[in-house]
Amino acid sequence: MKTMFRDFFSFSSLERKGAVVLIILILLTTAFNFYLIHRVSKTDPEDHSRFIRELEAFEHQLVAKKDSLYTPVMSSNKKRSEDSHSRRNKYYSSWPSGAESWRNFNSQAQRTTFDPVAGRISININLADSSAFEKLPGIGPVLARRIVRYRTLLGGFYNTEQLKEVYGISDSLYRVIKKNLLTDSGAIRKLNLNDATEYDLARHPYIGKFAARGIIRYRARVHTIKDPNELMVNGLITAEMFAKLEKYLFL
Repeated sequence: MKTMFRDFFSFSSLERKGAVVLIILILLTTAFNFYLIHRVSKTDPEDHSRFIRELEAFEHQLVAKKDSLYTPVMSSNKKRSEDSHSRRNKYYSSWPSGAESWRNFNSQAQRTTFDPVAGRISININLADSSAFEKLPGIGPVLARRIVRYRTLLGGFYNTEQLKEVYGISDSLYRVIKKNLLTDSGAIRKLNLNDATEYDLARHPYIGKFAARGIIRYRARVHTIKDPNELMVNGLITAEMFAKLEKYLFL
């Protein structure tokens, strides 16, 4: 037993030398790490003072630059305000007097106008872009884009109350904005019942895919639709829907 332990724990001369070298390397590594951790960096007092002086000089330059820019900016803003006020007075003075004269001056082709008699903005809902709709109370960017997209699918509005069909415009919101709305039925884009494709018919909010397929099949059977009322008479669309749709159809 003793012989077995002695053979197990005894080292040859080469193994002892290797162990000594390993211990020395461990000690050297530990000492070097200790030096790196605890060494104190020496800072030159003169370099530190120079750095503080440069930093203070830089701060003074920033303050001086800010002060020099303040006065010109204020005067420039004041000048722009005066110019804007002058242009506004000139613009108001060019408006005709009287409600009737203003209506003649306010062409339907204008997207957004201001009525000095009524004192409010009027928006042509068939011509206005999303930024114009955002000027209305309660209409944000998302709702304005929905209105423009729905108008594109519809082909235009013939009545301002159609805005209530846009998701997000409640009856209460419509009552708030309706005094600012006007429409031009002449700007409506219509569908030719005898030439429109199934896709063109289906994407219209008042028709849909099912009714569009029925119209295409009916048109193929009769060859030519002679009266839009045929859609209602043959049960392709309801009477209620036809009342809304007929303004968008022609032959």
